Amino acid sequence: MTIVSVGWSHRSASLDLLERVAVAGADVPALIAACSEPPVTGVLVLSTCNRLELYADVSSFHPGMEALLRAVAWTSGVDVTELGATAVVRHDHAAVSHLLTVACGLESIAVGEVQIIGQLRTALKTSQDAGRASGPLISLATRALRVAKHAHTDTDLDHVSPGLVDAGLARVHERLGDPAVLRHVVVGAGSMNGVTVATLMRAGAEQVTVINRSLERAQHLAESYGVDSADWSELDHLVAHADVVWTATGAPDYVVTRETLGTLGRPRVLVDLAMPRDVDPACAELPGVDVVDLDGLSGVLARLGHGSLADVRSMVSAEVDGWMVEQRERSIAPTVTALRSRADEIVEIELVRLRARLGAEGVNAAAEAERMVHRVVDKLLHTPTVRVRELVDAPAESMSDALRLLFDLGPTDIVDLPDILEDATV
Repeated sequence: MTIVSVGWSHRSASLDLLERVAVAGADVPALIAACSEPPVTGVLVLSTCNRLELYADVSSFHPGMEALLRAVAWTSGVDVTELGATAVVRHDHAAVSHLLTVACGLESIAVGEVQIIGQLRTALKTSQDAGRASGPLISLATRALRVAKHAHTDTDLDHVSPGLVDAGLARVHERLGDPAVLRHVVVGAGSMNGVTVATLMRAGAEQVTVINRSLERAQHLAESYGVDSADWSELDHLVAHADVVWTATGAPDYVVTRETLGTLGRPRVLVDLAMPRDVDPACAELPGVDVVDLDGLSGVLARLGHGSLADVRSMVSAEVDGWMVEQRERSIAPTVTALRSRADEIVEIELVRLRARLGAEGVNAAAEAERMVHRVVDKLLHTPTVRVRELVDAPAESMSDALRLLFDLGPTDIVDLPDILEDATV
């Protein structure tokens, strides 16, 4: 069993490609069905506005990865060669770690956002409903949901994104005055943008416009707070005439450039909360333009985020190690069971022979012999049964090394063959 993840996100793919591979919720079952060919034994599809990631339980890594790419190509119409060149592929420990990190919101534009938890829960249910959620995938997704819950309840993760927006607002107040009377443009309609609009509303801002590539999403966010929305075609005009631009789109390329800002030489603040950056740093060279990005807010991030993020990453690391150990133990359980069954089978055959030789008069002796043999076998198998769980990934250079490790044989337990032969001829 190998866990493989194949995906595209705002951190690795162009916006154009993300739009082409995007899978609407109603279409996810079709993608899951397309992943039914061997060696894929189970698949989970995590589809959000900024990512499409497939997590699969496969019996062979490379054929499994290729099967997933073919499925995405079939559902999206994107050439499989292009998909293979742009996909981020992970397996085993890296794939498990990535899913838990995503579930905690550490890979989101708005660090620590909670919507991803619901999206992962939906992804798991969809896979289960389709009969394509294998045991390892259910175990993995369940663990990811559990660690995400603990990350939000046991650390300060929830305060990271709001803290960054508050810090950006403080910079705006310092450089332009009261935010309530300024013209704000919020570029993007994701989780971080929602935090931004909510913060601006609390600050009393009266002129706020949300703009997004999807007008429908911009309208949905704007209507939630009673602010304006605009079509993406109005981006240059709105940005050029705004006092403050807040941006967090997740686009891999700059959204706001010197050309976007125009030539108006008046004070403006651009608050770039995206990673990678949305605002070209060259914008800061224009007269009156201040660019505030995550580097500029590093002090706030250190106070609100680094400790929290370190705690969450530590939790993720421990959970990943725990899951990997569980899966290794589960993978060798059939072998251990078979070993003990074989031993019991041999013991029973020999005991039948013993009882036949002793006859009715030897019932007591046979019973005592049976107890003794079982004790011997239990003691003989105890060490290898325990050690095989501990040493499932331990390298053994030869069969003799494997036997020495399994039966815990030290140097004094091993006698050279020539010595045995010499003793035998005396």
